[in-house]
Amino acid sequence: MITSGRSWIFGDDIAFDGEMMPVRFQKSDTLDPSKLVPFLMTGIDPNFPNKIKSGDTIVAGEAFGSGNFHPHALLAMKHAGVYVVAESVTRGFYRMAVAVGLWFIPFCPGVTRLAKDGEAMSVNYLTGEVKTATGSARYEPLPAIPREIIEAGSEEQFVIKKLKEEQPHG
Repeated sequence: MITSGRSWIFGDDIAFDGEMMPVRFQKSDTLDPSKLVPFLMTGIDPNFPNKIKSGDTIVAGEAFGSGNFHPHALLAMKHAGVYVVAESVTRGFYRMAVAVGLWFIPFCPGVTRLAKDGEAMSVNYLTGEVKTATGSARYEPLPAIPREIIEAGSEEQFVIKKLKEEQPHG
């Protein structure tokens, strides 16, 4: 899985509530990604949804996805075709990103210094290689099982696939 697009740099301790997605969505039943994309990351950059294109990468600092974790922002990222590389992610972000099937590399020390905001970036999520116009680095990609879940599309689709594989053919 290789993506090419632009990099969008964010700092440390970016919270699910209020920064990645307005709090009102966390308290609603709205899980329609098309309705969530216009609000993605607007707590930090109100213009962010107008900047992004499919293939772009959110480049985050330490503890990306802090606070109470909710799927809303991650569903919006996946629907928009936006991916994540971060210096580090929280346990909640990691679990939720795998569950919704969002490609990410969770522990990329120095990645925020490797890229510039809006700069071209390509990421190989299978090898962990990140390339920009100004440099490249290789990070530890996701382990096999989380990668399989993401490749299936989501945790739910992974379970359905595994159940079908286990059914006797006859």
